Amino acid sequence: MNRFAQLLAGILVAASTAATAAQIDVTWNNPVLNPGVGGIGVSAPAPVGSFTTNAGRFQGTIANPVGIDASAFHLNGAPLYAYCHDLAQTLSNGATITYQVSVGAPARVLDFLGAVNAYVAGGDDYDWLNVGGNANLAAAIQLGIWKGIYDSTFALGAGSLGLTGVSAGVSTIYDAIVALLGAPDLAASRVLLLTSETRQDVITGRHEPFRVPEPGSLALLGLAAAAAGLVRLRRR
Repeated sequence: MNRFAQLLAGILVAASTAATAAQIDVTWNNPVLNPGVGGIGVSAPAPVGSFTTNAGRFQGTIANPVGIDASAFHLNGAPLYAYCHDLAQTLSNGATITYQVSVGAPARVLDFLGAVNAYVAGGDDYDWLNVGGNANLAAAIQLGIWKGIYDSTFALGAGSLGLTGVSAGVSTIYDAIVALLGAPDLAASRVLLLTSETRQDVITGRHEPFRVPEPGSLALLGLAAAAAGLVRLRRR
């Protein structure tokens, strides 16, 4: 392989490596909900569809970090508290899943989680994760996250995402949270989004000042370095 080809290969490797800059394995509890409630009916356009599911806070543990450290996670990921961020896919109790990690969440989700923190009023940015054993609160938070992702309204009885079978205990808390939507949004920097191509994505809390590598930025740096080497070679 000549030097030009070697440099070109280096550019491709730099870009492909940056695309998976941060990842982590999560082993979910059995059962994964801690706490949560069952019997929630979901109805939405494809690819979500219609089904009955559970709603609440997920619990698991993290391992094998790449490009990220446990200190980036709320409670250092032991346990890891999270919520479903993807109704189109599923995960199983006790499953171990490799996730790609990025910072931030949709604006409407951050709006809702800011209202949750105002409702719980525990004094930090992680009240939405620190629900204790309150299953109704955990379920209400999960419903709001789904609404923030898939709908243009937070009203349970309206919009394109239908949610039925919601108990009075859950809906009372949910309505109280929605009434606080004017509170400051949760900062995007306080959120980690864990995504998988084949399994359900989740959302959890992030601690600062730990930085998660940004794949786009790393790719640009790698490409710039490789391109600089190419220019030097061609000038010889």
